[in-house]
Amino acid sequence: MRRTPLIRGLAAALALASAAPVTAVMLDPRGLGQVLVFPYYTVNAGQDTLLTVVNTSNVGKAVKVTFREGYNGRETLRFNLFLSAHDTWVGAVSSIDGSAASGARLGSPDHSCISGLASLPYPFSSAAYTGGPPGPGGGSYPKDSGPQTIDRTREGFIEMIAIGDIAPGSPTDLAITPVQTGQPDAGTPPCNLPSSIGVMNDLVAPTSGLAGSGAIANVAEGTFYTYVADALSGFAFAPLITPISGPDEPNLSSAQARPSSHGVVATVFDASGEPLQIEYARGIDAVSAVFMADSIYNDYLVVDALGANTDWVVTFPTKQFYVDKILYPSNVTAPFAEPFTAGQSRLELVADMYDREAYAPLPFCMTLLYCVVPGATPRYQVNVLAFMPPDVSESAVFGSKLALSTLFLSGNPPTPYEWPGPQDGWLKLYLAPGDSGAHVLDGGKTLDGTDILLTGLPVTGFMAYNIINSQAAPGRLANYGGTFRHRTHWSCASALAACE
Repeated sequence: MRRTPLIRGLAAALALASAAPVTAVMLDPRGLGQVLVFPYYTVNAGQDTLLTVVNTSNVGKAVKVTFREGYNGRETLRFNLFLSAHDTWVGAVSSIDGSAASGARLGSPDHSCISGLASLPYPFSSAAYTGGPPGPGGGSYPKDSGPQTIDRTREGFIEMIAIGDIAPGSPTDLAITPVQTGQPDAGTPPCNLPSSIGVMNDLVAPTSGLAGSGAIANVAEGTFYTYVADALSGFAFAPLITPISGPDEPNLSSAQARPSSHGVVATVFDASGEPLQIEYARGIDAVSAVFMADSIYNDYLVVDALGANTDWVVTFPTKQFYVDKILYPSNVTAPFAEPFTAGQSRLELVADMYDREAYAPLPFCMTLLYCVVPGATPRYQVNVLAFMPPDVSESAVFGSKLALSTLFLSGNPPTPYEWPGPQDGWLKLYLAPGDSGAHVLDGGKTLDGTDILLTGLPVTGFMAYNIINSQAAPGRLANYGGTFRHRTHWSCASALAACE
């Protein structure tokens, strides 16, 4: 039978449709998304963390904002932020009283609508890790094994997840839209929003368009370290309405599957830069997949003559879903190595170091505490790799208390302390060292059903360095610094050609 032009056209269209990529969660290279991950906040060493989130779209958005402490990812503050079309919200995280023992708090001069906080500034809460009274928004947690003091809230990371877009012209849309003075009709936060049910009824499926940035500032020292938040698109295809009153939802495990999909699809980019789609039964695995790397690369600078110091922020944004067995007892631990117990979840990694002339000192182990003590290294959800002696209690750039880390040659460290390698160069940190079978994300299948394992760990973060000019004119500050995103390498194990 001869095919008519119509039949041939339909066949071509069906073939094209079957070859078209499935919309999936991905780390958006353009920096716009439904979800923002800010890899680090801190109020240590006299610093404040300044946050900006922009709604670049022409429709309002409801956003769940969650601050998480750095040990185990337990929440320390959450609220709902309502951004009108083209709106911007800014906030500042600071120490409550300036002492090292005090907690953090959030302040903001912004007029964007907020629900879940009585007023600003608002203190962070320890309830999610101490098992104390419920925090704002309702819900409570059993205590974990980490430190139980309020100073645990002083550093961590942040999630911002679009619950849904706000239907134009709805009561919620009218309540959050600024008048010409720049202040919403409902006044300063908390705004005169409809009831929770009314807000839910005004939500439609979330779209992309959120952009975020952070800055860690020390006014007294004259330092200012900036970074761009990671943006995830394709995260949800229907309103995430339960978290309007839920205790810890949505979170990064809330990624949704398309109705036509069996699971949640992640789009990753292989070592050659080609897109690859992988389907997972669980949303958290799809989100982990887009952050997976088998190694990270960045520079460092510790030149004595420059007064230079370097910190690496190494954040595992999904780690708590694998290692927190109190909240997620049935979840597998891989790709991580052990559960969070006694305030830690350890990993042992190795590293290669090179100076600027490609010289490599002797190989050394690196466990993010003391490389000379393999197997005894605390490891957290947020880690600050400090290029400094081990007897210093906090990192030199950010003053991090999560920086129980240093680089040493294998064997006994020199006494007095001497840097074991060149003072400037670059480092490769292996996240899947040797034959470690634990560092594998299992359960993935390509859209044609081929099994695929991603090796390494889900990671994000950046390097920050500081230089002090001791020759500056009297009365002048002369601190220079910069931040640079980690570069990553991707690998997999499968029958796929991309994994060979």
